[in-house]
Amino acid sequence: MHGYWRFEYALRTGPHRRVFVLFCSAGNPDVTDVAQCVIDYCDTKRPPDKIYLIAPNSEKQALEDILASPAFQDRIRDVTRSVDQPRAELLLFDSAGITRNAAAEVVPSSDLNALKRLGLTYLIHNHPVFLVAPPSHHFVVPSETHADVFFRIGSAMADGAAIDFLAYCCLPFFVDREVKHIYCDTGAISPVAYAINALRSRVPPGGKPVASVSSFGSYKGAPDFKFREVDRSVILISVSTSGGLARLLCESGNDIQDSDIVTLFTLYEPKGTAKVVCNLLKDESNPDGFDEVKNFRERDCPLCAEESTRIVISTEQFLPGRGTTESLIMRVSHSPKWLSPFLKQFVGTGVIRANYKSGDSNHATKEVFFNLQTFFADSEMLKIEPYGLRLWRTVDRVVPASLTRILCLNSPASHALAERIKQRLGPKWSSVEIVNHQEVLSNVDQHRKSSGATLVVAAAAASGRSLQAVSQLLRTIQTNGAITYLIGLARFPDKHAQDEVESNITYGDHPKEHGFFVIDHVFLPLVGSQTKTSWEMELDLIDRALVAPENESTQMALERRGQAIRKASETQGMSDSLFWGKINGQSLSLRPGFAFHHDFNPSISASQADVFFTIVAVLHNLRSERRSSESLFQHEYRRRVLSPICFDRFNDGVIQGSILRAAHPAELDYSIDERLSSAMWQILDTIFSSSTTQVGEAALEFLLAIALKRLKLLKRDLEKLKAKFGGAIDHPIARLLWTIVGQ
Repeated sequence: MHGYWRFEYALRTGPHRRVFVLFCSAGNPDVTDVAQCVIDYCDTKRPPDKIYLIAPNSEKQALEDILASPAFQDRIRDVTRSVDQPRAELLLFDSAGITRNAAAEVVPSSDLNALKRLGLTYLIHNHPVFLVAPPSHHFVVPSETHADVFFRIGSAMADGAAIDFLAYCCLPFFVDREVKHIYCDTGAISPVAYAINALRSRVPPGGKPVASVSSFGSYKGAPDFKFREVDRSVILISVSTSGGLARLLCESGNDIQDSDIVTLFTLYEPKGTAKVVCNLLKDESNPDGFDEVKNFRERDCPLCAEESTRIVISTEQFLPGRGTTESLIMRVSHSPKWLSPFLKQFVGTGVIRANYKSGDSNHATKEVFFNLQTFFADSEMLKIEPYGLRLWRTVDRVVPASLTRILCLNSPASHALAERIKQRLGPKWSSVEIVNHQEVLSNVDQHRKSSGATLVVAAAAASGRSLQAVSQLLRTIQTNGAITYLIGLARFPDKHAQDEVESNITYGDHPKEHGFFVIDHVFLPLVGSQTKTSWEMELDLIDRALVAPENESTQMALERRGQAIRKASETQGMSDSLFWGKINGQSLSLRPGFAFHHDFNPSISASQADVFFTIVAVLHNLRSERRSSESLFQHEYRRRVLSPICFDRFNDGVIQGSILRAAHPAELDYSIDERLSSAMWQILDTIFSSSTTQVGEAALEFLLAIALKRLKLLKRDLEKLKAKFGGAIDHPIARLLWTIVGQ
């Protein structure tokens, strides 16, 4: 929202607490806008423990009125929590950057500096500032040294309120002189200089003269640039990994001192009188910071010795040279370590489903669903081992002898697991009550206890938001702190996210205050791999085509397919029928020899959903390895696509359909490279030419991917493909899709 910028951080001292910061640079802030900023945050994040509103002291009265207004208080209560609601605190700053709380007390510099540092680190992480060279390339940076990473701060100059926040952080460095000129090392950070001017003029005690803003062109421009009235100037450096530019400016013969220079961001520990707004280095107080950057002189560069290609950072705007496109062949070695043991338990059981999301799993991807309700409701838990063995071993070991209550999340699967655990405990624990989170919220006082112990049971956890809400509630209803958490299946995006949830939930006033036990885990993307799943996109296409179907056979085929997809909401997802069948109408089925299932019992028959889940997990793992030589993580100058060879190596229709639906569109965009587009054209030529044989059994899936623009070729290759096969495949859906291709 214009005029407001937000970020979050965790308090690292004492109990872990999450702080939400809203920086208000808008004039005359509106109660609806401020409340909406908090609401938007809480729609995607766990409710914070504290809220800070930071604003110029010129907006003091407006923000005090907002915080006191019932409209703001009611809306915040609705989106945070009814118990232990976070308090919103107002911090106001003057033109010198001095910040005071609502009681007009100066905020301690240690607290404020930590807030600024964490906020600015968040800003850098959320823009394409940190550029990592691909394995075969490295950067020649403005200092003419060589490195495999580069920070381009100008890429963060996108949000006006965020720029104002950076300017606010700079204000304390502008109080010791009457500033007439601001010199920037690159024009890309001139918005910061203009924002500093605006704040110094606007914020009481204002009236500061507006300084001129110029760029001196960094290393190349500095020797010839005429710095005027240095004693009435401030020199802004965007980022420094070693302090080299500041040393160059302060060389003998120049009338420039350390005190004249303010560096916005550093990747080293500043010394002496250096003025630094934010040190981005990773350390205990800045855990999301960056590692130290290693720069090499050309003659000593190990990257050059390995014949790595140079990307020269050129122009006054610090732009990298031409980007590259690289392709990646999926291999068994790309499988995450957790995948094979998990699959051996669940493949063929019907637990793994696709295209469904239950109402209690708001943050999990709709692409993959685990039918845990059926699993836990079964008295033998479908005889899935060693999951059952691990579950009962954990229950026998961690359930406290003083257990009086099992509190489960608001899902049928969690309740089924709670019932199964109580049954396991036996008659001795027959008095243990099972309640869900919603029941407790409806009458908190009735459930308040100062003795006994609570076991929190969650069938699955995706974002940890529900667990966090339960944790907040238990602070008030299990006052002796005897709480244990048991999660049947953790499905976080990565190990770091899982550890963070565990840390936030289990750390109270004492380290690791509560037990936290996970029976099994998978790492999957949250909220899906794209805005809409491939099935939702397919349904949109079907609904449009049904407005005016070409003929009765096309209409019947579309209606059958649409019904199969919509039926997923009734059957808790799809096990099979994920893909269009063969041209002859038969369903696709996995043939023996799937590389990722190579050591499985041959008697086990994998469903289409089992295979799709496998591919989703492998691709997610490839995207998560950002700096690996084999990664699908996209950089602005380096594009990674799945090699067309993947569809030759994995020539089974079920596997090909899974790749086409699980991959991000950017990973199937062969239109960005002439060579790759030609290679994919050859693959498609073979598949469409053999559409009535095993080789082309997924022809309709490839055609659908092209029609939905998930798979792209150069225009000339697409036209050549359409000219050859547009009327050659005798199937009503194929004819329909060819009419859509190229539109």
